[in-house]
Amino acid sequence: MILAFALAGLTLTKIITVWELILIAFLVGVVNAFDVPIRQAFFVQMVGKEDLPNAIALNSSIFHGARVVGPAIAGTTIAWLDAHHVKSSEGWCFLMNGLSFLAVIGALAAMRLPKTNRSHTRAPFSEFHPGLPFCDA
Repeated sequence: MILAFALAGLTLTKIITVWELILIAFLVGVVNAFDVPIRQAFFVQMVGKEDLPNAIALNSSIFHGARVVGPAIAGTTIAWLDAHHVKSSEGWCFLMNGLSFLAVIGALAAMRLPKTNRSHTRAPFSEFHPGLPFCDA
């Protein structure tokens, strides 16, 4: 969300350069490297193991649908704003993208999940040690 608003702000003020665009794209990739596995692991807690295949299929459909519908909406919005002589129409699309994250945050905040009891407490990354070739196990 912060990166979307940064891109919107830089575009609306017309101070964005190629290097800032490359940096934002890189940071979005870093965020996605953490976001996607965490979200997929969270599915089990949200729906349970019996509904997991349906949840994965539904999420995949929504994700790929958004990849088609999102750019279509953005292109239509840019054309409409340009036709009405609005300056920096792309920046307004980036701002709408940033605002769309608020709906997701609201939905996550509204979720009420049952508490889970963790029976084991291991140190983070403790299971990596035996698999590392340079460590004596």
